[in-house]
Amino acid sequence: MTLRLRTASPNLAEVECREVFLPDLKLPREEYVPAPKPARGPFEVGVYYFPGWGRPTSWQPIERFPERRPVLGFYREGLPEITDWHIKWAVEHGITFFCYDWYWRQGERQLEHALHNGFFQARYRHLMKFCLLWANHMGPGEHSPEDNERVCKYWIDNYFRRPEYFKVEGRPLLVIFSVHSMQRDLGIEGTRKAIELWHQMTEEAGVGKILVAGCGSPAQLKQMKEMGFDAVTGYNWPSCGIGDRNWVPFSEVADNYDTLWWRPLARAGLMPVITPVSAGWDSRPWHGDRALVITDCTPEAFQQHLEKAKRFIEETGQPRVLLVEAWNEFGEGSYCEPHKQYGFRHLDAIRKVFCPESQPHLDYGPEDVGLPLEEFRDLEKPVFRTRWEFNTDGQDEGWKPLMGLTDVSVAGGMLSARTTSRDPAFHCATKIRAKDFSGIELALAIKSSRGKEDLQLFWATLNGPYREEASVRTAVVADGRMQTCRLELSGHPLWRGMITGFRLDVGSTPDAEVRIDFIRLIPVKSEAFDNLRQAIDDLIATFG
Repeated sequence: MTLRLRTASPNLAEVECREVFLPDLKLPREEYVPAPKPARGPFEVGVYYFPGWGRPTSWQPIERFPERRPVLGFYREGLPEITDWHIKWAVEHGITFFCYDWYWRQGERQLEHALHNGFFQARYRHLMKFCLLWANHMGPGEHSPEDNERVCKYWIDNYFRRPEYFKVEGRPLLVIFSVHSMQRDLGIEGTRKAIELWHQMTEEAGVGKILVAGCGSPAQLKQMKEMGFDAVTGYNWPSCGIGDRNWVPFSEVADNYDTLWWRPLARAGLMPVITPVSAGWDSRPWHGDRALVITDCTPEAFQQHLEKAKRFIEETGQPRVLLVEAWNEFGEGSYCEPHKQYGFRHLDAIRKVFCPESQPHLDYGPEDVGLPLEEFRDLEKPVFRTRWEFNTDGQDEGWKPLMGLTDVSVAGGMLSARTTSRDPAFHCATKIRAKDFSGIELALAIKSSRGKEDLQLFWATLNGPYREEASVRTAVVADGRMQTCRLELSGHPLWRGMITGFRLDVGSTPDAEVRIDFIRLIPVKSEAFDNLRQAIDDLIATFG
């Protein structure tokens, strides 16, 4: 079915939308995820896995981009059944390991549910390998000489001894996301000593000498060698060679990967290249309408990108290992997990390039075998409030952690949390008319090492996600003392229409303490509105 919309003004435009209705495959009903039938080639093909889909709030920004909806729906990440579907689809298309984004800051771990609760409990994990990408991008203080031994011991005890851990020639692979973070916290010599310590500890533990691969560019390569890295790889470089443009075709960026990234790394000859490839980039769900968009990320263009990567590896003699970014970066717009727009075709591209002699196969999902999954169907119910007082212990009144926050609680009349990144944020779904409110008032206390922080409030509407343009900010003293601040909204050109959500960014410093006493919308002065607000508050007080 094809739907075409045509507008005549102010500019002539035509948009086409196609819906494809798939036939019933008439497969037998199953009691659990059917056993995978792996396809295997001579290359080790890994995909980065972002474990960010364990809460309904995580999926909310994706609703505005229905083409990204996974075949599994807005799934409850961390369930073994979800992981078994992922394993089945991955191994049947030539993928041999997941590289999980892994978060550790001085012993504090986050977002490990997909690996610990999902993969480690999955029935088919013996068919799939895994490794770690240390997502060490949470700000200063992430590394220390004292922590180097502790983190390596944790890897050995919890991961490297497992038979499923992925190794390159007997060496457990660890990817470091930010080479800069290690240099900033440890220095060049300190980083080299850390990696030497990890080499020693893993060899002595009998798990194989760890292979530490840093995400880097040709400009960083010489310094990475001095820092002691064993190999170079990457996560994603969507801006590779494109200058300051915001809309660029995938084919151009893919060519730049070959000429500006892979080849210079290989020519330098300083260390092996674990070849990074990309499924695309379009981070508008996270960063708003001005975000970088790589266009035309079709399965055909992706297949050509993979073929170039394969040719590069063969021509330069690099390890037959590559990493695809990513399995499920739906917010960044880089994903090959089966989804609404292209179904299984990105995975088919991997299978065609790296398993060309594999036998024909049939792709299908849970509903095809009578196993519909429970998903986050109601992602976040709107909170019909104009005032959030946090007076009941354990009741967040709709304000939930969106990212970069831990130890979140409501007690003693306060919503409290501790920040873990440079972009910590709360989120609250709502449904109000912008014209009824002129601003928002908050009483809060922040205690951080900087002594001063920016407080930034974003809002989403029926037609627009959170974005920089739809926000206001103010500076607050971060000395731990309670203060009241007011953010004016009525004069903002984008404060209009139906407001569907608020996002509150509480500074940009990790390990800060945050306490919020209240958040109150300020109504536009109106006697009728005051009466209505009082009636609503009375109802809330009576019925909760």
